[in-house]
Amino acid sequence: TIRSARYAFIDLALGHDAVYIHHGQDVKYAAPHLKDVDRFAVSENYGGMRDHSNGLAQEHTLYAYGDKTKACVSSNGIELTTTKNDPWVSFADKDTAITYQTAANSVSVPFSNTYKTTFNYDAASGNYVRYFNGVERKDYLTGENLKFKNVFVLCTTIKNYPDGYHRNVDLTGGDGYYCVNGTYTQIKWSKGAANNGFTFTNVDGTPLEVNVGKSWVCIADKTKSQPTFE
Repeated sequence: TIRSARYAFIDLALGHDAVYIHHGQDVKYAAPHLKDVDRFAVSENYGGMRDHSNGLAQEHTLYAYGDKTKACVSSNGIELTTTKNDPWVSFADKDTAITYQTAANSVSVPFSNTYKTTFNYDAASGNYVRYFNGVERKDYLTGENLKFKNVFVLCTTIKNYPDGYHRNVDLTGGDGYYCVNGTYTQIKWSKGAANNGFTFTNVDGTPLEVNVGKSWVCIADKTKSQPTFE
Protein backbone atom coordinates (compact mmCIF):
# COMPACT_ATOMS: atom_id res chain seq x y z
CA THR A 1 0.00 0.00 0.00
CA ILE A 2 1.04 3.60 -0.62
CA ARG A 3 0.63 6.37 1.97
CA SER A 4 1.59 10.01 2.23
CA ALA A 5 5.24 11.02 2.58
CA ARG A 6 6.91 10.97 6.00
CA TYR A 7 10.07 12.96 6.68
CA ALA A 8 11.97 9.95 8.06
CA PHE A 9 11.05 7.80 5.04
CA ILE A 10 12.57 10.39 2.72
CA ASP A 11 15.81 10.16 4.70
CA LEU A 12 15.75 6.37 4.39
CA ALA A 13 15.26 6.58 0.62
CA LEU A 14 18.14 9.04 0.31
CA GLY A 15 20.43 6.77 2.31
CA HIS A 16 19.76 3.91 -0.11
CA ASP A 17 19.90 6.05 -3.27
CA ALA A 18 16.32 4.90 -3.87
CA VAL A 19 13.31 6.30 -5.70
CA TYR A 20 10.67 7.43 -3.19
CA ILE A 21 7.04 6.79 -4.14
CA HIS A 22 4.19 8.32 -2.14
CA HIS A 23 0.64 9.69 -2.29
CA GLY A 24 0.44 13.14 -0.72
CA GLN A 25 2.58 14.77 1.97
CA ASP A 26 2.35 17.18 4.85
CA VAL A 27 3.21 20.69 3.65
CA LYS A 28 5.27 21.75 6.66
CA TYR A 29 7.84 18.99 7.19
CA ALA A 30 7.86 16.42 4.38
CA ALA A 31 7.10 18.65 1.39
CA PRO A 32 10.30 20.76 1.59
CA HIS A 33 12.41 17.61 2.03
CA LEU A 34 10.93 15.90 -1.05
CA LYS A 35 12.98 18.16 -3.30
CA ASP A 36 16.09 16.31 -2.07
CA VAL A 37 15.08 12.89 -3.41
CA ASP A 38 14.07 11.26 -6.71
CA ARG A 39 10.36 10.72 -6.23
CA PHE A 40 6.87 10.83 -7.69
CA ALA A 41 3.31 10.68 -6.40
CA VAL A 42 1.16 7.65 -7.21
CA SER A 43 -2.61 7.87 -7.70
CA GLU A 44 -5.27 5.40 -8.81
CA ASN A 45 -4.91 6.85 -12.32
CA TYR A 46 -1.15 7.12 -12.31
CA GLY A 47 0.93 4.09 -11.40
CA GLY A 48 -1.43 2.67 -8.81
CA MET A 49 -4.81 1.07 -8.19
CA ARG A 50 -7.58 1.26 -5.61
CA ASP A 51 -8.95 -1.82 -3.88
CA HIS A 52 -11.74 -1.36 -1.34
CA SER A 53 -12.31 -5.09 -0.83
CA ASN A 54 -10.14 -5.13 2.31
CA GLY A 55 -12.77 -3.12 4.20
CA LEU A 56 -10.20 -0.60 5.41
CA ALA A 57 -10.37 3.19 5.50
CA GLN A 58 -9.71 5.10 2.26
CA GLU A 59 -6.07 5.85 3.10
CA HIS A 60 -5.31 2.10 3.18
CA THR A 61 -6.76 1.26 -0.25
CA LEU A 62 -4.19 2.68 -2.71
CA TYR A 63 -1.58 0.23 -3.99
CA ALA A 64 1.53 0.57 -6.11
CA TYR A 65 1.04 -1.79 -9.02
CA GLY A 66 4.05 -3.45 -10.63
CA ASP A 67 4.66 -2.43 -14.22
CA LYS A 68 2.32 0.58 -13.92
CA THR A 69 4.46 2.03 -11.17
CA LYS A 70 7.71 1.27 -12.99
CA ALA A 71 6.41 2.94 -16.16
CA CYS A 72 5.71 6.10 -14.16
CA VAL A 73 9.28 6.12 -12.88
CA SER A 74 10.50 6.09 -16.48
CA SER A 75 8.01 8.75 -17.62
CA ASN A 76 9.26 11.03 -14.85
CA GLY A 77 12.78 10.76 -16.23
CA ILE A 78 14.09 9.13 -13.05
CA GLU A 79 17.31 7.16 -13.47
CA LEU A 80 17.16 3.58 -12.17
CA THR A 81 20.90 2.97 -12.01
CA THR A 82 23.17 3.98 -9.18
CA THR A 83 26.83 4.80 -8.73
CA LYS A 84 26.80 3.24 -5.26
CA ASN A 85 28.30 -0.24 -5.40
CA ASP A 86 28.85 -1.01 -1.71
CA PRO A 87 26.33 -3.34 -0.02
CA TRP A 88 24.18 -1.70 2.63
CA VAL A 89 25.47 -4.12 5.29
CA SER A 90 28.51 -6.39 5.67
CA PHE A 91 27.27 -9.71 4.30
CA ALA A 92 28.84 -13.01 5.26
CA ASP A 93 29.75 -15.66 2.72
CA LYS A 94 26.58 -17.10 1.19
CA ASP A 95 27.30 -20.54 2.70
CA THR A 96 27.79 -19.16 6.22
CA ALA A 97 24.94 -19.67 8.71
CA ILE A 98 25.21 -17.01 11.41
CA THR A 99 23.66 -17.92 14.76
CA TYR A 100 23.77 -16.57 18.32
CA GLN A 101 23.28 -18.09 21.76
CA THR A 102 19.95 -16.45 22.63
CA ALA A 103 16.76 -17.81 21.05
CA ALA A 104 14.48 -15.67 18.88
CA ASN A 105 11.99 -18.11 17.42
CA SER A 106 9.39 -15.36 17.69
CA VAL A 107 10.07 -11.61 17.68
CA SER A 108 7.26 -9.15 18.50
CA VAL A 109 7.41 -5.37 18.21
CA PRO A 110 4.45 -3.44 19.71
CA PHE A 111 4.45 -0.20 17.71
CA SER A 112 1.36 0.99 19.60
CA ASN A 113 -1.51 -0.34 21.68
CA THR A 114 -3.25 -1.46 18.48
CA TYR A 115 -0.40 -2.26 16.05
CA LYS A 116 1.97 -5.17 16.67
CA THR A 117 4.28 -6.82 14.18
CA THR A 118 5.49 -10.37 14.87
CA PHE A 119 8.09 -12.45 13.06
CA ASN A 120 7.87 -16.22 13.57
CA TYR A 121 10.86 -18.31 12.59
CA ASP A 122 10.21 -21.09 10.08
CA ALA A 123 13.03 -23.60 10.48
CA ALA A 124 12.15 -25.38 7.24
CA SER A 125 12.88 -22.31 5.10
CA GLY A 126 15.32 -20.64 7.49
CA ASN A 127 13.29 -17.42 7.33
CA TYR A 128 11.06 -15.29 9.54
CA VAL A 129 7.41 -15.04 8.47
CA ARG A 130 5.79 -11.68 9.16
CA TYR A 131 2.47 -11.28 11.00
CA PHE A 132 0.52 -8.10 11.68
CA ASN A 133 -1.80 -8.20 14.70
CA GLY A 134 -1.68 -11.99 14.51
CA VAL A 135 -2.56 -12.20 10.80
CA GLU A 136 0.00 -13.66 8.41
CA ARG A 137 1.03 -11.10 5.79
CA LYS A 138 0.97 -12.23 2.16
CA ASP A 139 1.85 -10.80 -1.22
CA TYR A 140 -1.22 -9.13 -2.73
CA LEU A 141 -0.90 -10.83 -6.13
CA THR A 142 0.86 -14.14 -5.47
CA GLY A 143 -0.57 -15.01 -2.06
CA GLU A 144 2.91 -16.01 -0.87
CA ASN A 145 3.78 -15.19 2.73
CA LEU A 146 6.25 -12.41 3.44
CA LYS A 147 9.42 -13.97 4.79
CA PHE A 148 12.85 -12.59 5.62
CA LYS A 149 16.25 -14.01 6.50
CA ASN A 150 17.21 -11.07 8.69
CA VAL A 151 15.12 -8.98 11.06
CA PHE A 152 16.50 -5.78 12.56
CA VAL A 153 14.86 -3.79 15.36
CA LEU A 154 16.39 -0.33 15.68
CA CYS A 155 15.44 1.49 18.89
CA THR A 156 15.35 5.29 18.87
CA THR A 157 13.48 8.37 20.07
CA ILE A 158 10.18 9.07 18.34
CA LYS A 159 8.19 12.16 19.33
CA ASN A 160 5.88 14.77 17.86
CA TYR A 161 7.08 17.76 15.89
CA PRO A 162 6.06 21.14 17.36
CA ASP A 163 2.72 20.92 15.53
CA GLY A 164 1.84 18.10 17.96
CA TYR A 165 0.74 15.79 15.16
CA HIS A 166 3.48 14.70 12.75
CA ARG A 167 6.13 12.32 14.05
CA ASN A 168 9.83 13.14 14.38
CA VAL A 169 12.00 10.02 14.18
CA ASP A 170 15.62 10.34 15.34
CA LEU A 171 17.79 8.52 12.78
CA THR A 172 21.11 9.50 14.35
CA GLY A 173 21.71 6.08 15.91
CA GLY A 174 21.22 3.96 19.00
CA ASP A 175 20.85 0.42 20.29
CA GLY A 176 19.13 -2.40 18.47
CA TYR A 177 18.74 -6.11 17.81
CA TYR A 178 19.63 -8.42 14.95
CA CYS A 179 17.62 -11.65 14.52
CA VAL A 180 18.66 -14.51 12.25
CA ASN A 181 18.20 -18.29 12.15
CA GLY A 182 15.97 -18.32 15.23
CA THR A 183 18.49 -16.41 17.37
CA TYR A 184 19.34 -12.79 18.14
CA THR A 185 22.05 -10.48 19.41
CA GLN A 186 22.18 -6.88 20.59
CA ILE A 187 23.77 -4.38 18.20
CA LYS A 188 24.58 -0.71 17.73
CA TRP A 189 23.32 1.25 14.71
CA SER A 190 23.85 4.69 13.21
CA LYS A 191 22.78 6.69 10.17
CA GLY A 192 23.23 10.41 10.78
CA ALA A 193 22.98 12.64 7.70
CA ALA A 194 20.11 12.13 5.25
CA ASN A 195 22.38 10.84 2.47
CA ASN A 196 24.02 8.25 4.73
CA GLY A 197 22.98 4.61 4.83
CA PHE A 198 22.80 2.52 7.98
CA THR A 199 25.89 1.29 9.79
CA PHE A 200 25.49 -1.76 12.04
CA THR A 201 28.07 -2.95 14.56
CA ASN A 202 28.31 -5.43 17.39
CA VAL A 203 28.05 -3.94 20.88
CA ASP A 204 31.85 -3.81 21.08
CA GLY A 205 31.99 -1.66 17.94
CA THR A 206 33.24 -4.31 15.52
CA PRO A 207 31.38 -4.61 12.17
CA LEU A 208 28.23 -6.74 12.27
CA GLU A 209 28.27 -9.64 9.81
CA VAL A 210 24.85 -10.36 8.31
CA ASN A 211 23.52 -13.47 6.57
CA VAL A 212 22.78 -13.20 2.87
CA GLY A 213 19.04 -12.82 2.22
CA LYS A 214 16.10 -10.46 2.50
CA SER A 215 15.97 -8.13 5.50
CA TRP A 216 13.15 -6.36 7.34
CA VAL A 217 14.03 -3.32 9.44
CA CYS A 218 11.77 -2.15 12.29
CA ILE A 219 12.33 1.38 13.61
CA ALA A 220 10.84 1.41 17.09
CA ASP A 221 10.37 3.84 19.96
CA LYS A 222 12.93 2.86 22.60
CA THR A 223 10.56 3.57 25.50
CA LYS A 224 7.26 2.24 24.13
CA SER A 225 8.11 -0.40 21.53
CA GLN A 226 10.79 -2.65 22.98
CA PRO A 227 10.72 -6.04 21.25
CA THR A 228 10.05 -9.33 23.02
CA PHE A 229 11.73 -12.60 22.09
CA GLU A 230 10.62 -16.19 22.59
